[in-house]
Amino acid sequence: KAIAVLGTNVYWGNAATTGATAGTIRRAPQVAAQCAAAACELVATVAAPDAIVAADDGIYWTNNDVAGGVYRLAK
Repeated sequence: KAIAVLGTNVYWGNAATTGATAGTIRRAPQVAAQCAAAACELVATVAAPDAIVAADDGIYWTNNDVAGGVYRLAK
């Protein structure tokens, strides 16, 4: 649902509630061979990642859950 590029990596959120990648933010190098599901690098375990934005100092995302919030993971 959400995707961002920072440096040489592509980041995305998995907002599903079940499965191996549920509630995670993952990344893969832009030039990498295809990765799928849990084979992609885990960056953060979060409730329900929604929007992701890349900035010079890291990535920011919002959670689409009752608590809400804006979060940052430093570069």
